[in-house]
Amino acid sequence: MCIPYPMEMLEYSPWETVIKLIEKDYGHPLSCDQCELVAVDVLEPSRIEVSVGIKNTEGIQKHLPPTTQCFLLLERLDIQDYLLSYRPQYPGPYYKNTHEVIIDCRQQLDGLYLTIDDFELEDIPVNAKEWTLKAKVDSLRWYGECVIHFPRS
Repeated sequence: MCIPYPMEMLEYSPWETVIKLIEKDYGHPLSCDQCELVAVDVLEPSRIEVSVGIKNTEGIQKHLPPTTQCFLLLERLDIQDYLLSYRPQYPGPYYKNTHEVIIDCRQQLDGLYLTIDDFELEDIPVNAKEWTLKAKVDSLRWYGECVIHFPRS
């Protein structure tokens, strides 16, 4: 069954959210350090299957699910729906790349955990009036893209 992305978990990193959903599904406590991302298979633009490997190290083995690999079907969020209210603070020349736009988004959109790992890292042309932020194909939280309109200088 495909799980809709839980809105109450937007304050956590995408990786923490995946681990919390696996904990809930399997009924076993896990930590991010005990797990590793094995694969992200895109089934549809919004749907992914996440394969997570459990590190069976001595001392924690009794707390782990009986399997060493867990699977999670997850419905991702369209980035455009969440960044519609974002307005860059500065004109286009201020931002050099994706990372700087994400930092600005974080400051404005409180409670929305954005990580650079979820987006294509691209340079922004010097005099750009607009630019397209693109989610990575294998993002654990987002899919799609959003056009960012820069204010005039």
